[in-house]
Amino acid sequence: MPCPCQLCPSPEATVHLTEMAADGSRQELHLCRACVVRLHLRPDQEAPDLALLRQQTATPAEDPVVSPLLCEACGLDLASYAETNLFGCPQCYESFDTAVIALLERYHGSSTHQGRQPLGSPPPAPAPVKRPRGRPTKAARRATLEARLKEAVDEERFEDAARLRDALKVLEGNS
Repeated sequence: MPCPCQLCPSPEATVHLTEMAADGSRQELHLCRACVVRLHLRPDQEAPDLALLRQQTATPAEDPVVSPLLCEACGLDLASYAETNLFGCPQCYESFDTAVIALLERYHGSSTHQGRQPLGSPPPAPAPVKRPRGRPTKAARRATLEARLKEAVDEERFEDAARLRDALKVLEGNS
């Protein structure tokens, strides 16, 4: 059975903070996603004081996640998205664009992906294949032969030019 948020009326707390005192006593605070966002809590920060957090009860007027922002296509509101992290339709991406970017930055410290791929996701595209240095491509060989042919003609080395012309014909005959 889900535990309710201790700072707002949300029926499901997804973040559970535990504080252990020096005398062995234990305090717990259960928060929903909306309260975590409202309080700007992030896992990479120092542990917050639970006594201070308990004083931060949410009211709809001050909670930035509870807003009149709705998706025009499916009617999903931002508060529902913040609780489930699921959009209702493709139009939600545009309707909640700036709010979702702000939520991502609060959750992860950034709105862009950094790090490894999650398990089960498709592997990244393979890196382009590098050709071995030993043998140039046919297009590279043709460009080299044409440049050497032009140079031989310009320098009036007609015997070399004839050999290069023949080599180009052989190369083009193989294509």
